[in-house]
Amino acid sequence: MKLFIILIFLPFVSFSQYNLTSDTTISTTWALGTTIVTVAPGVKIHGSGIITGGYINASYYQNIFDTTLSVQILGGSLGVISTSWFGCSPSNNDNTRYFQKAIDASINRSMILYTPSGVYNVVQLLVSQYYSGNYQSVSLHWKGDYIFNSAIQGTVINCTNTSGYCLGIQKGKGVIIEGLNIQGQFKKIDKPAAVGINYYNIAWTDYKDTTCSDYYSGVVIDPNANTGNVSGGSTGISFKDMQVNGFTVLFRMSPTINTLNGEEIIAEHIVFGMGQTGWLSQQSQEKQNVIRNCMAWSGLHTFFYASYGNGTGYYHIHDINVAGSVIRLFYIDQSGWFSTKIDNIYAESIGTIGTLNTSQMVISLTDCVFDFASKADAGNQYLSTTSNITLGVRYTNCDFNYFGQNYNMVFQGLAAYIGCSFSGAYTNSQQGSIFSSNCQFSN
Repeated sequence: MKLFIILIFLPFVSFSQYNLTSDTTISTTWALGTTIVTVAPGVKIHGSGIITGGYINASYYQNIFDTTLSVQILGGSLGVISTSWFGCSPSNNDNTRYFQKAIDASINRSMILYTPSGVYNVVQLLVSQYYSGNYQSVSLHWKGDYIFNSAIQGTVINCTNTSGYCLGIQKGKGVIIEGLNIQGQFKKIDKPAAVGINYYNIAWTDYKDTTCSDYYSGVVIDPNANTGNVSGGSTGISFKDMQVNGFTVLFRMSPTINTLNGEEIIAEHIVFGMGQTGWLSQQSQEKQNVIRNCMAWSGLHTFFYASYGNGTGYYHIHDINVAGSVIRLFYIDQSGWFSTKIDNIYAESIGTIGTLNTSQMVISLTDCVFDFASKADAGNQYLSTTSNITLGVRYTNCDFNYFGQNYNMVFQGLAAYIGCSFSGAYTNSQQGSIFSSNCQFSN
């Protein structure tokens, strides 16, 4: 038996609790106020009406709302809104519209949006609020069941497209994303894939899965341009206990030319998976951003790529574990008055530290261990490339090793080395690097 609700204001709204025990159809507005609605197992709300207010008490695995409804609830009675309530299910071929309904109903709520374990196919999701011709500030706390570096998949958001992005956050303020395992279609570049070219010498521009676009991204901060003279972007976003794998770019910051900010971003306990670039930084207002306690153990060309043009963001990258098939750690080309701090990196089997260019403030690397792939595997590499003009790169208490071998260690450009150790002789065609008296060389 179905119950048809057509009144704009229902008599029971004034009560503190209401038990919904049979399927219900809403054709206009169901104004719940602060009522707690307990939805019995198997019961669903149908129709094309609007639900405003109220708190839902139901299983987190239950499908409650038709996609034809406009759902503006206050949240869940236990502080959680479940994506299952809106129809999200691992059995669906495409969950995009169901997730988008859940996200839209949860933004700017002091609630957790929860997605239970399972594999959910989606095309593209956007956390945003558009009003009066522009994007407005938006907050969301979305949580899944993925545990950092766990063998259990947890909550998998499986992106089926190959050209856009999986999750976009537009003008996020205090957004928290945690416990999501975001998977894309970018396939691992095998070591023998580039015929006639050593794997560790594959150029960044050539490290591609040709079925995926250059833009194809796992997470994008501020993917859309604002209108008019509005340039504000995201601030204070937190990513935690996540895996992002199988995209050309795993995390992409501020890709449009008129959306700024991208500040106070924290990424911790992230497993960086396969892709061309782990983190792509693209504009100079990305300040006070932190990447910490993360790992990259899969095929990845460049862990962190930043090309700021006429400015520099401020990043602190620390406590990163890198192992296996990562060609280059960093590409940083900066100017301006903000430094980049890199601490406590353990990296093994890498081709090179990368390119570190700065014309103003220092790029500092402290307490890092760099274990390079054998020359038998990687060929001759510049272990780092820096400016030939300024001593803008400073290594402090860092170890440079060909593990178990004493090859000559070839660098390009100037740098300062303080308390560093080298497993082989330091060689550099450019004169002018500075070494402190406590640096050590094996031969």
